[in-house]
Amino acid sequence: MTPKDIPNATLVDTPQKFNLLIRNLQDEPCIAVDTESNSMYAYQEQVCLLQVSTPSADYLIDPLETLDLSPLGLLLADPDVQVIFHAVEYDLLCLQRDYGWKMENVFDTMLAARALGIKKVGLGNLIAEVFGVTLEKKYQRADWGIRPLPAGQLRYAQFDTHYLIRLKDYLTAELKKENLWEEFNEEVQRLINVCQRTAERAPEDEALRFWRISGSRYLDGRQAAILSELYNYRDKLAKRLDRPTFKIIGDKTLLAIATNPPRNMQALSHIKGMTERQMHRHGRKLMQAVRRGLNGEKLYPPVTPVPDEDIRVRFDKLQSWRKQRAIARGVESDVIVSKDVLWALARNNPSAPSELHDIRDLGPYRREKYGTEILALLAEE
Repeated sequence: MTPKDIPNATLVDTPQKFNLLIRNLQDEPCIAVDTESNSMYAYQEQVCLLQVSTPSADYLIDPLETLDLSPLGLLLADPDVQVIFHAVEYDLLCLQRDYGWKMENVFDTMLAARALGIKKVGLGNLIAEVFGVTLEKKYQRADWGIRPLPAGQLRYAQFDTHYLIRLKDYLTAELKKENLWEEFNEEVQRLINVCQRTAERAPEDEALRFWRISGSRYLDGRQAAILSELYNYRDKLAKRLDRPTFKIIGDKTLLAIATNPPRNMQALSHIKGMTERQMHRHGRKLMQAVRRGLNGEKLYPPVTPVPDEDIRVRFDKLQSWRKQRAIARGVESDVIVSKDVLWALARNNPSAPSELHDIRDLGPYRREKYGTEILALLAEE
């Protein structure tokens, strides 16, 4: 079947339709899932559409309607139900953030493709390669918060999960043929653990968020104080308007203002990135923020602990080893071992197989496969 021959997905936008969907999903051993959010169009993104597919049907769930989605969360948390995603990390974080959902039995088609050394791992690329089907891309940056959603957008969303179960079957066979099934599942579990820790992390101090702007740590104390005031002005306005901050004023423009603080409106208008429209809407407020920064307390970036020389040397050795391993296998370096695990190895400097168990996220498969090499490398003077 070509995409045009596939029946439209069922739109689930009432409690009655949702209850029927849950009944239809009860006996399914695997379910394909995807999410669409409105990060390009809102201050705080939220899940605006949930796509769900079984081998025989596609469903589009509208979470912006007054639906109690908790039965779906319970179903996806069942360890006997395999939940299939493509590039699962973002979806897991969104579903944990908005609904508190956790899942155990996950299959990620992108991770599977990376483990197999496939170079083009985008969903469209994989579907084209495996099934010879070309998917529409025009709605990748669409606003999923609008209602009603256009028919073309709904159709686009449907195909994000329609082929996932068949793709999972194909990739599973390839992973098992290449003896990579255990390694793949270990990596999926590591990613689930990382997402869980991220979701449980304490919220970032709002006063420190401006340090996330690229280049902010190269500013002096006075410039940083100005950037902080500019950032706070933009953030409060974006929140009030429910718009992404980049659609108010871009990071690079804020950084340029802080780097060369203008003394008047004319000087502000000549800052790289400032448009006439922004001058009209924000000029006076930006100048007020600049003056607050000029008169306020100087700010300096939080101190980040610097690894001592021994740790850095060990990390560099491990990184070189990982790169060689990846090249020999034809995969990206982090498929071998994640960067965080390399740092943990460099810091802990294990000297015996039993000590490898203390390295977080270094699972039994990689301990067995690479443990002897890693310990020998770390033992070198």
